Amino acid sequence: MLKLLLMGYLLLLPCCWANADQIPDDSKTPYNMMSKLATLAGSWSVERLYTEDAGRSWSPYAKAQVHVKYQSKKLMLEELALEPDGKFFNMRTFISYDQYQQVFRQAAMEDRWGIMDISEGKIVGDILVFSNTQSKTYYPMEGGRLRALKVRMELKSPQRFVYIDESYDDGKTWAPTFKMHYRLLQQ
Repeated sequence: MLKLLLMGYLLLLPCCWANADQIPDDSKTPYNMMSKLATLAGSWSVERLYTEDAGRSWSPYAKAQVHVKYQSKKLMLEELALEPDGKFFNMRTFISYDQYQQVFRQAAMEDRWGIMDISEGKIVGDILVFSNTQSKTYYPMEGGRLRALKVRMELKSPQRFVYIDESYDDGKTWAPTFKMHYRLLQQ
């Protein structure tokens, strides 16, 4: 009976802290940093575009609906495609803040190469900038080349862009490769 009462009590506990006074000291910095990404949360329509001429022209690649939501007591954001596009690859991403290294970290898992890409970054102005040059979780491309990625994510709503640049020289030079236009459907 005591076990049943304890289980019931645990189910009533909130998933997040009710107010800032309840946040443990060792969670305050990541909580505050992750709150800077609040404009990313919600349901979005995403149009993916690609370029083959260094960004002079863009072609449609795929469309999707994604949902971005806070997890783990608002210490992490998760983005998940609601309608995976079977023709191409889909990604599931997680973003958190590492208070000890003072960087945002993104783990992106895709369903083509099976790589968990790990990127680190910082907020520059109103853009969150990530790259995977620290982790070297590069993507294998034709001819044995390895592609590093830099992601520039606008922290805007109700419309925003995410720009993805590629590098084949360990991040010494970058060229545009993808951009994604996000349109907010529901906060």
